[in-house]
Amino acid sequence: MLESAKSVILDVLQEYMDIEDVPPPVVEQAARDLVRMRVPLRRDVVNRYVQSMLLPELNRRLVEKLDVFRRAYGWGQIKRLLPYILSEYLQDTGYTVYVRPLVDSTRVDVVVERYGKYLPILISTGSKEKYIRYRASRLKSRGINVEIVTLTREKVLHDRANLVCIELVEYLVNERGHEQPNFIIDRYEQTFFRLWRDFSRRGYIVFRNYLYENYVFDLLMVGYSVIGVKKLTRNLIYSDELLKRNLKTLRNLLRKRVVDKIKLVVLYDNLDVLVDKLRRLLAVRDSEYITLVEA
Repeated sequence: MLESAKSVILDVLQEYMDIEDVPPPVVEQAARDLVRMRVPLRRDVVNRYVQSMLLPELNRRLVEKLDVFRRAYGWGQIKRLLPYILSEYLQDTGYTVYVRPLVDSTRVDVVVERYGKYLPILISTGSKEKYIRYRASRLKSRGINVEIVTLTREKVLHDRANLVCIELVEYLVNERGHEQPNFIIDRYEQTFFRLWRDFSRRGYIVFRNYLYENYVFDLLMVGYSVIGVKKLTRNLIYSDELLKRNLKTLRNLLRKRVVDKIKLVVLYDNLDVLVDKLRRLLAVRDSEYITLVEA
């Protein structure tokens, strides 16, 4: 009965209100309330309960949570997200983007592709100019054209609708782009970009490389739930000691309700090995809170 109530509540939240990732303990308590009230678990009945009782409580929690986390979301954090912000802008304009790939062994912020021509882009914010220009010179010395795009605080915070001149980008791709670039796609970064884009569009505050409760998350997504995202590299997966230590820390954060859910990002090549190890290292109840995301 309890599981049926949880299932109907989640369906109503997702179908009628487009709300996902509600903290599991909140859903479980709501299901207990419904069972105790002995109401029929029809969708119209559950919908009325959700709108009148559950939704106000969720919104109260959301406002409290966002107030706390917005204080930590300053320019320093936004600078870490600039490759994603620029990639989203270019993607929405019709370009294919690759986030933070390696171009001839040099890390760039974005590679833009259109009609079979590719152009690496480095982002400058006015600091660490020497390092950015060194990377640009390194690529140019190998015959690879690269553009430096300056994104100032004012531009990103107040004029994101016109982040860069699309006509200029189109000209640069056509005139200076490469037809056969030598670059390696970072599948982790592509996955982080997708998660950042999807969750930020749903109203979540998303942090990048964020130290939270003494643990560094690759992404921390804050909305109705606090969701921690951590990539599991091959070295971490194949080291039993490192994997156990990380999983123990993550389980403790879940049990203390510091985070509500964990997403582990893993390459497809290592997925089978990780699944086997998680079956041995995680309790069945953890599967509701810890999910795998294939990169």
